[in-house]
Amino acid sequence: MKKTPILTLALGAGLVAVLAGCTSSDTTADSTSAPTPSPSLPTPADPVVNKCVDGVAVLTPTAKKPQIDLAGSCSVVSVVGTNGTITLGAVKHLVFEGSDNKVTVASVGKVDFGGNDNALTHGGAAPTVTTGTTAGNTVTAR
Repeated sequence: MKKTPILTLALGAGLVAVLAGCTSSDTTADSTSAPTPSPSLPTPADPVVNKCVDGVAVLTPTAKKPQIDLAGSCSVVSVVGTNGTITLGAVKHLVFEGSDNKVTVASVGKVDFGGNDNALTHGGAAPTVTTGTTAGNTVTAR
């Protein structure tokens, strides 16, 4: 009676069991896959102009639409266009970034001029005015 074939069979079976745990999965298909796309950023909304939203208004008079009427009060109003004729309600802070605008306001607390040759006519008390290095701006009480 030979014991070699039984021992050989036992070693062979053990080797098959060990090697079965070492097999790898086929990753050739996955190694060339595309990367996961990152989430896209939201598209910014178009700016709201010529309206008071949350207490802030940006006014942009143009050659096609030089007249702007903004009824009611608005905390901060910035005039960035040129050659406009603008009528406003009560404003806390009015900023002129454009030039050659004519603005009539019911009342205003503070005015900053960043553009030239603007004319402001106001009701109520005289506002605090900052002109910086601008020229030709006027402030007149009604």
